[in-house]
Amino acid sequence: GDVDDECKFSIGYDAVTNTTYPLAKTPQVVDALVQTRIMTLSCGDQHSAAVSGLSS
Repeated sequence: GDVDDECKFSIGYDAVTNTTYPLAKTPQVVDALVQTRIMTLSCGDQHSAAVSGLSS
């Protein structure tokens, strides 16, 4: 996803099926991660992962 003014964006997510949609036309905020400090992101054609950490 993109980072804009420290906001994390995803390209589409369905919480019911735990599926991301890479063909979404616009990025979507991942509400569950808004208050989370993300240390690492990993994305591929079959996965998306975010590793959180404690703020210092």
